[in-house]
Amino acid sequence: MSWDKIWKEKKYTTDFSLRWHSFLSLVAKRLPGNARILEAGCGSGEGLAVLAGSGRTAVGLDISLEALLKTGSTAGVLTVRGDNFSLPFNNGTFDLVFNSGVIEHFKYPGNVKQLKEMARVMKPGAELIINVPNALCLWYLAVKRLLIALKKWEFGYEESYTPWRLKMAVKEAGFKVAKITGFLFMPPLAINKKEIAPLRVRKKLATLEKYLPLKQYYCYSVCVLCKRV
Repeated sequence: MSWDKIWKEKKYTTDFSLRWHSFLSLVAKRLPGNARILEAGCGSGEGLAVLAGSGRTAVGLDISLEALLKTGSTAGVLTVRGDNFSLPFNNGTFDLVFNSGVIEHFKYPGNVKQLKEMARVMKPGAELIINVPNALCLWYLAVKRLLIALKKWEFGYEESYTPWRLKMAVKEAGFKVAKITGFLFMPPLAINKKEIAPLRVRKKLATLEKYLPLKQYYCYSVCVLCKRV
């Protein structure tokens, strides 16, 4: 598994990303103009781009050079190479730390160690947003099992989380849960390298999801918003 290869070959905005970015745009509206933001595992940097701007300091950290190249193409975004086990920042630096698709690639206690390191670089009362694959999403589990059987799974070791497990992990790291939700209720019509339906159609479908209740119990991902205690 090569993260450089994954980010280099990425061509499309996925259906999951459309939902994720919509959520982050709501977060962006309430962030102060001088906020300091860290995406700890920035990937393509699309999510960080939603939160950047308006005088904010936006930093993308990743182990992948290809990810940093993509992230760095966004105006006003800084990039740093590193990992979440030893973040190269001072204590209490950031107002918001977030990532999607990161901690599930590490077994316990590695996942919680990363969360504790994120807490270290956050200001008291700062927000943490963590998004991971949902163990309650049946179509995701079926597709993943099929791809593994066909030897087409690209993402290496990956665990899925129930909402309860995700809450336990962030609480163990010293956070207080404020909100939990989920994204992508149906199998995607576009992934990183393939697109079945055009973007305009997929955007219309994505708007329907905001009306669905209790998405953390059946959508592809489960997402928790926390406060640093």
